[in-house]
This record gives sequence, structure tokens and C-alpha cells, in this order.
Amino acid sequence: MGRKGIQQKHTAKEIASKHAAAKYAAGGAGGGAKAAANRKSAGLKAAVKCPICMSMQPNIKSMKLHYENKHCKIKWSDVEAKFEQEFGGAKANVQKERNDKQSKKQKGVKLTAGGNVKMIGKGSSSQRSK
Repeated sequence: MGRKGIQQKHTAKEIASKHAAAKYAAGGAGGGAKAAANRKSAGLKAAVKCPICMSMQPNIKSMKLHYENKHCKIKWSDVEAKFEQEFGGAKANVQKERNDKQSKKQKGVKLTAGGNVKMIGKGSSSQRSK
């Protein structure tokens, strides 16, 4: 049975798809597009590139499976130590950056989007005088 001359302008499916598209365009997991870019760059910092096919692998287990499936003529045991060293260095760099940010946050220092340092707290220019 119809709606007696009143046309429906948008279907529920259309509206839901617009909401989903807007959510994913803005970052999907929260924080907007800026946070999505930050998550992507953080993932790339910890990942290591395969020197043969240039594919990015997020961890050592994935790299092992990648070598076993894509480069089966090369023994994984021959190159495992090299990749463990690369992954360890990449993880250490990411961990160091995270610790630096946390220590600066505790000291009252804030990193701006451009990577500049901004002092916050007592005696800073961010407080408004009355």
C-alpha cells in the first residue's frame, strides 16, 4: 500500500550508504582523515619492504609467510636474521617516538601538527590574562 500521493525522497539504503561513505572518507576509526593518515604512516614506519618484490610486510611472521609463498627458491633461514634486525630497528624507532611524545606530554610540552614544540601549563602564552 502506498503513501497516498507522498513520494519518498530518499530510501533507507541510500541514506545508509551515504553515512558509511562519509564515515570512511573521514577516517573511519575515529579522529578524522588526519588520524587515518597518522595510522597509515605509523604502520609504514614499523613495516619492512621485501627487497625482491617491494611489497610491505607489517611483521616478521608475515615476512616469513611471504618468503615461503612468493620466494620459495630462497631459504627463509638464510635471510631471517637480516629481517629480524630490520624489524627490530623499525620497532625500536617507533617505540622511541612514542616514548618521546609521552615524556614531552608529561613535562607540559605539546607537539603541533607541523612537528613544532609548544609549551603548555604555567607561565605559557596560551593562558589568557584577565
